[in-house]
Order: sequence, then C-alpha cells, then structure tokens
Amino acid sequence: MCGRFSLDADMEVLIEAFELPGLPTPLPKRWNIAPTQPVLAVEEGPQGRTAEFRPWGLEVGKHPLINVRDETFLSRPLFSRMARCLLPATGFYEWRPVGRDRRQPYYFTTSDRRPFGLGAIRGRDGGCAILTTEPNELVSPIHDRMPFIVPVDHYRAWLAGEPAEGLLKPLPAAAMRSWAVSACVNSPKHDGPECLDPPAEEELTLF
Repeated sequence: MCGRFSLDADMEVLIEAFELPGLPTPLPKRWNIAPTQPVLAVEEGPQGRTAEFRPWGLEVGKHPLINVRDETFLSRPLFSRMARCLLPATGFYEWRPVGRDRRQPYYFTTSDRRPFGLGAIRGRDGGCAILTTEPNELVSPIHDRMPFIVPVDHYRAWLAGEPAEGLLKPLPAAAMRSWAVSACVNSPKHDGPECLDPPAEEELTLF
C-alpha cells in the first residue's frame, strides 16, 4: 500500500512538470502527507489541465479507501469508471518489519528527485485513492506493493482515460533510489525535512 508521501518541490517546478497554468496557493512543502488530508490532484477537463486540493480517501465504505489495487481497478467498474487524476509527489514511504514489535520506515524517490505523478482515481464525493501495483526490485524487499507511478510520457493517456492495461506497471528500479529514514515519519504530527533524515542509532521503538 501507499500510506504516506511527500511533495516538497518548488511551485515553478511543479507547474513545468505537470504542464499547469498555475497552482492553488498557499501550497506549502510537505514531507509527511497522511490519509484524509488534502492532497494536490491534477486533472484534465474541458478547459484544460487543472490542479486543486482534494481529500485523500474514497468514501466507499465505513472507512476512507486510500489505495486501490491495480487488479481491482481493472476488474471492478465501480473504480474503472471513476475520473482519473495524478497526485504530484516527490517520494513515498514504506515500512519493513524489524523484529516482533518494530517497523523501519524507508523513503523512495526518483533518481533525479524530480516530482512525479501518482496514478489515482477520484470519486463523486471528490475524494481520491492511489492505485498500487506489484513492486519493482527496489521496493520488493520492503513491501509487496508500491504506488503506481505514471511515466511522464503517459500523463496525457492516463488522464484521458485511455485503456490502462498497458500502463499499470511498476516504475523501473533503475529510475529510483531509497534509504532508511527516521521513525519520526510514523506520526503525521511530524511534517518537516527531518522526516527524510537517516534513523538515529538510539531509535529502537516507534514514535
């Protein structure tokens, strides 16, 4: 699954990367975006490409659904007929179990640290869910799923609703890098650049 991600790029970089006419302001840099919080969503509409804040979570049950597996997306019309969007990000987190009662967080980003688009869908209520797919060789030792990162040259096809079978693939591991980070990211109360710091030796329990 994908339960946390970051977006700490400058606004000018985001406008260029997603070919946007502008961005909603204020748009603070974020290092620990958590479920149910507002997330920046890029969509294609009659007037062109736009970006606005939407809640992270689809209201389809008792609890907001933050992720949808790619297999589920392809097989269930409830999801495949939803509007598509991109959630700009600069990285995401996954956790690896360590021992019986501890999990070590890892940060995953692109090799060039450029912002990328997480493939997502939007419900009628405005909420969004991130699609997940099988992990690449970099992510698989840490987690059995990873978010669907849409290649830049497929942004238009994804947003236009073109057939997704050929698009839903993990980003190649060679295009990414990762490192273990501080356990401070475990709490959404922490949302600063320190979330990307390597773990301190004395971090033996979760925050």
